[in-house]
Amino acid sequence: MELVPRVDYLIQTDFLDHLGLWAHCQLLILICCKGKVALTSMIVVSHLKAKHDHKVTKQEKAKLDE
Repeated sequence: MELVPRVDYLIQTDFLDHLGLWAHCQLLILICCKGKVALTSMIVVSHLKAKHDHKVTKQEKAKLDE
């Protein structure tokens, strides 16, 4: 995979903003806006709960898995 300089790969949506996340469309990772850390879909829920006291609902979890 090759990343092109000056290309914005970050995706922002109302849903991701609600969770405080960005998605990187090329690397397929999530980025915590507050902590500026890269997260896989497997650890994002525990990160949000442990670091930001945000309990992700089942509906939010399902949407993240899409």
